[in-house]
Amino acid sequence: MVRSNTLSKDSGPALSSKIPLEYLKEFELDSVLELACEKSTNLLAIFVSVFCTHCVDLLPSLQELSNEHQILLITNGSSEDNRDMIEYFEWTFPVLSLTNDEVNEYFNVSYFPFVVVYKDELVILKSVVYSLADIKTLLKR
Repeated sequence: MVRSNTLSKDSGPALSSKIPLEYLKEFELDSVLELACEKSTNLLAIFVSVFCTHCVDLLPSLQELSNEHQILLITNGSSEDNRDMIEYFEWTFPVLSLTNDEVNEYFNVSYFPFVVVYKDELVILKSVVYSLADIKTLLKR
């Protein structure tokens, strides 16, 4: 899903930029945010649109990914949509509802599905992804 004239490789926060902790603190994600600040742990912020076919196709594989990585899923679905998905997929990781404008403002993400990998509060990797295999390839970089 393209939301601007930027190239997909230019989407997302700049490498080495900090996770927007102040904004995310509003959502009471203390345990997730603590992990984002640890040097030994990666946090995968995964951005999806509920109106994007590639995004919807990616959703069933996220629980498997959460067995190996800390995940924060950010969707443009309603809170009710997110509760339904959490229940249906039996996710054990946090899911946030943000508008496309909020995603763009706080994370500079304008393409979906998109992953930002944080370590020690900083962006270390980012990419458009279409499958679990794409995410695993990204994490091998």
